[in-house]
Amino acid sequence: SMKSIWDFSDAMIFAMIFPNMVGLFFLFPEVKKELARYLKAISK
Repeated sequence: SMKSIWDFSDAMIFAMIFPNMVGLFFLFPEVKKELARYLKAISK
């Protein structure tokens, strides 16, 4: 039924939160460094 398809879709989207959050956690220092470098470059 359509409800079970929507429930499965919602569950898969929810499950994708976890690998994305892990990636954000590990990449945050690099993003912060690159953002600071970019802001410094455009302020010149």
